Amino acid sequence: MDLLARSWGMWVLRGIASILFGVLTVVWPDASIAALVLIFGVYAFVDGAVLLGLGLLLEGRKAPYIVRGLLSIAAGVVTFVYPGLTALSLYVLVGVWKERALGGSSSRVSCRSRAALRCLRCRSPARSPSSG
Repeated sequence: MDLLARSWGMWVLRGIASILFGVLTVVWPDASIAALVLIFGVYAFVDGAVLLGLGLLLEGRKAPYIVRGLLSIAAGVVTFVYPGLTALSLYVLVGVWKERALGGSSSRVSCRSRAALRCLRCRSPARSPSSG
């Protein structure tokens, strides 16, 4: 409990940064990819700094926080050194997420819709053998 009482502010700061990044990308969906790359780079630096701070303040296992903090800061550096690569990566990640989250279900709905349409065509009076 003492650990949580001492570090709650860092977790709140990290959560606020995550929410801010998400809200900005939702509020401005037509923002240019350059703005999204900039926001992501800033988020990566802030997240890395918070994780490093947690790693230095917490007792016990510090390595996971320090490693994740350094990786997040490295992602921020890569974002600003190679913005084109970051833009492409964000584009691919959003596309994969969309396909994974929505693609499978929409494919199933599409197949079921086609099957239902075929079934309705078979039962329509115009195609019925008895109407003939």
